[in-house]
Amino acid sequence: MEVGKDTFSPFVRNLQNKKNKVHTFVYTLVPELELNVDESFLRQVYNVYPQEISWAELRPATIVKRENRGSWYGMNQSILKETYRLWREVKSNAQVGKRKGNDYVRLWTNDPIAIEHQTGRESPNHMEARPVYSLSKDTIDRVTRKVFNYFTLG
Repeated sequence: MEVGKDTFSPFVRNLQNKKNKVHTFVYTLVPELELNVDESFLRQVYNVYPQEISWAELRPATIVKRENRGSWYGMNQSILKETYRLWREVKSNAQVGKRKGNDYVRLWTNDPIAIEHQTGRESPNHMEARPVYSLSKDTIDRVTRKVFNYFTLG
């Protein structure tokens, strides 16, 4: 190493440059969140890190209602899957933003049925609130790898 040669400053400048572009990088995480939703719908689980919780069984009255309208295909094919509306709602609302100086990415919906699933309902038909939705361990690992690679490799 040459005496007086500054090898650390270019590294710091590169890191600062990447930090300034992180908002753009965050958009690359949207497919990871969408994949997380796909996997949880396919397997019918909530990811409550570090565990998974199976979706609640449908009420007998809901099953009868679906049988009567011809949209009952058995428990494995029907929970939250009658029309895939909530799945489409959540996946179609990717948002990248900045709050209090921090960049974020999220999938969200303001669909009243989705909100009711999160908060529950007292009457006329009681429905338990679902667990707060989270990321699976696999998704956390993939996102962590992407962030690490972004800041260290490129």
